[in-house]
Amino acid sequence: MTLAHIEQLAVVLAAVALLTTLGVLGIAVVRLRRRWRQRHRLLSIARRGLAGWPTSRVTEGVAATVGSPSWWLVQRDRHAMWRSVAAAQRAVSVAARADAPVGDLPTLARQLKHAANGVDAALRASIGERRVPRDVTADRTHIVSAAADIRVAALASLQAMRVDVQPVVSAISVEVAALTAGIQAARFTA
Repeated sequence: MTLAHIEQLAVVLAAVALLTTLGVLGIAVVRLRRRWRQRHRLLSIARRGLAGWPTSRVTEGVAATVGSPSWWLVQRDRHAMWRSVAAAQRAVSVAARADAPVGDLPTLARQLKHAANGVDAALRASIGERRVPRDVTADRTHIVSAAADIRVAALASLQAMRVDVQPVVSAISVEVAALTAGIQAARFTA
C-alpha cells in the first residue's frame, strides 16, 4: 500500500468513528430527553396534587404511600436486608461449586431466606404506621447479622481451600527460563 492509500484509509476510518460517536450521542440525548420529560411530567402532577386527574382510592393511597417518609425508610431497610441475604446465598453457592467444605450453610441460607420473607412481609405491613414495630426491626437486624455470618463463613471456607500461588508461579518461571535457554542453545548449535 502506498502512503496515499494509507492516508485515505485513515480518513475513512476517522469519518466512520465520528459518525458512530455522533449516532451514540444522538441516542443518548433522545433517551435523556425522554427521561427528563417523564420526570418533569411526574413532578408537575405531584405539585398539582393530582388535581384534574381521575383518581380512585387506590391512586390516592399510592400517592400518599410513596410521598410518606416512612415508606422510603421501610424500602431502604427491606432492600438492605435482601442485599445481605442475597450476598450470603451467593457466597455459599460459590463455595459449594468450588468444593469447599460448607457443611449446613446451604440449608441455613435457605432457612434464612424463608425467615427474611416473613420479616419482609411484616415490614411491608408496617408501612402506614408512624414507626416500624421494634420486634420487626430487631428481626431485620438479626437477619442481616446472620446473613453476614453465613457470608463470612463461606468466604473463610473458600480461603482455606485456596492453593498457594507462589510455588506455582515460581515453577512456571523456572520452566519458562529453561525452555528459553534450550531454544537459544538449539539455535546456536544448528
